[in-house]
Amino acid sequence: MNYIVYFDVAALAVYVFILVYFLLEKGIYKLQNKIFMAMVVNGLVSSILDISSSILINRAAEVENTFFLYATNYAFLIVHNLQSYLYFFYIISVVGFKISEKSKSIIILTIPMVVEWILFILNPFTNAIFYFDENMIYRHGIGAYYLYGCAFFYLVIAVCGVLVNKDIISKKKTTVLIGFIFGAFAVVFVQMFFQNLLLELFVQSLLLTAILLTIEDESEIINADTGLYNRNAFITDSYTSFARNHEYSLITIKFWNFELFNMAFGIDEVKAAYTSIAEWLRTEFSAYNIYECNKAKIVISIPDSREEVVNNIIDIISDRFQIAWWGIKEKIDFRIQICEIKVPFNANSVEKLMSIIDSNEGHASENDKVSIIRNESVVYMYHDLEIRQAIRRSLDNGGFKVFFQPIWDAKTNKIHSAEALVRLFDEELGQVYPDDFIPVAEKDGTINEIGEFVFEEACRFFKQENIKQLGIEFIEVNLSTIQCMHMELTDSFRHILRKYDVNPADINLEITESAAIKNPELFMGNIRRLQEMGFTISMDDYGTGYSNYSTIYGLDFNIIKLDKSILWNAEKTETAKIILESTVDMLKKLGKKIVMEGVETEMQRDYLLNLGVDYCQGFLWSRPIKETDFLEFVYEYNKAE
Repeated sequence: MNYIVYFDVAALAVYVFILVYFLLEKGIYKLQNKIFMAMVVNGLVSSILDISSSILINRAAEVENTFFLYATNYAFLIVHNLQSYLYFFYIISVVGFKISEKSKSIIILTIPMVVEWILFILNPFTNAIFYFDENMIYRHGIGAYYLYGCAFFYLVIAVCGVLVNKDIISKKKTTVLIGFIFGAFAVVFVQMFFQNLLLELFVQSLLLTAILLTIEDESEIINADTGLYNRNAFITDSYTSFARNHEYSLITIKFWNFELFNMAFGIDEVKAAYTSIAEWLRTEFSAYNIYECNKAKIVISIPDSREEVVNNIIDIISDRFQIAWWGIKEKIDFRIQICEIKVPFNANSVEKLMSIIDSNEGHASENDKVSIIRNESVVYMYHDLEIRQAIRRSLDNGGFKVFFQPIWDAKTNKIHSAEALVRLFDEELGQVYPDDFIPVAEKDGTINEIGEFVFEEACRFFKQENIKQLGIEFIEVNLSTIQCMHMELTDSFRHILRKYDVNPADINLEITESAAIKNPELFMGNIRRLQEMGFTISMDDYGTGYSNYSTIYGLDFNIIKLDKSILWNAEKTETAKIILESTVDMLKKLGKKIVMEGVETEMQRDYLLNLGVDYCQGFLWSRPIKETDFLEFVYEYNKAE
């Protein structure tokens, strides 16, 4: 039999082209890329060995030393028969299987390949794979058909893998992989019957070229500037991982004040430094997929989520960012936030995952170049994000409601006023409590919109229901710390008062004493302007740790509301009781009206009456209730007395 090597020579040329193109244009980053490169190298080496062994076989009768004749055949068969095994690994990597999680299955599927190697080792004694007869003509043994059977076996398994996962991978990938497998089937089948026509490697090289230009062409999912995978690639890979129930870690790198750096150093300088960072990450963590999900937000995917592995990566990144990065001419000291996200524990869907990555939760450290968020902090961060989204929905869709809690007048034994309290009822989260949403709203500034809404609702309610006839002298409305610093606060309130024709004296504004110490000048300026408009001012939550006598004196608060903790502690210890009695005595001497919050029992009420407290508020009378219930309650209570 005379072997025709022209197709092997053509295959060699194609493999060299693929190898050069792949290394120059793409690079090897993902496991999928590495297996593809292994297939190309295998094909290239197989082509060289097939050409060498075929030439030697064709001239076997003339060869005096048969060592090279046998050696090249052994080498070719061993190398070439690895190709179907590599095909199998390549396809399962494309469809998203984590090989590390399928180790037992992989070991089982390796058994046919192990049997091949045993046959190769025993071949000198059994001639099971190949041999040369007495005329030095190359012959296949019965074991050669086992080699073909193994190739078919791995290709069948690969087909099943593609078909089972066709809903997870793209239609293009499915089509190319199925075409690739059936092309490999066909050429192996043809080669079995036309053994002298060395078509197999040439057809395989063409099939690998097709894969290179389709599946391995990642130009659409690579950011041209940074070389990192883009947002679409991350979303696609995330859907695949969730479909596979993978457990893994993501490390996100968020660059703070990126736009300010652009303004300070220029876009070109920052872009050059940012590109250097991307190149360093690709080099330092070449074993992992790295994505640029948004400008200034980079994500590293770590399949091995062991704590020591993740900690090591975080340490490497943190250490490097202690040093400035060079732009074109300038050094730029980026400040970053590193966040570890455990999937699916911190995010159990792609939507939640993207919300965490896209969010601007957290804050830059004032002293450190790198801040790190992980474990419970990630949960809190996502919790804040959910609440932020609920706040926005509720502002747009009417999810905020104002409830009213009665305030009892000790002198007249009637309901004298009410505190307007905001509640959030979200379509997705249900009821969200003020202790959860107010701190979040203060961080992102939406507290101004919420505060204006509550003020307007209080004015509308006061005017619409004419509740003065029920004995209600005014409605108390809380002002948050952020509102107290808002430059347009007085103008906004003046506009609402005119809209509903409400007197400023009909609304009492409650200020937490902590607000007063944030920015005393701006705070006092706003409060004095409100007082000049005719508002009465109360200090809320007095006694929570920010007591400031000079503020009480300087702003001339009309009413001081004592925090419920003072009363509750006074029931427990003699020291707290002395503090409460001394506080009431001091405020009475200053001529202030006193409201005691948190009154829940008649015993507490009677005790406070003896102390001379002017007003009480608490569950003894009512919880915060909606408008209609409040009107009914006040009507019945004040009428009864």
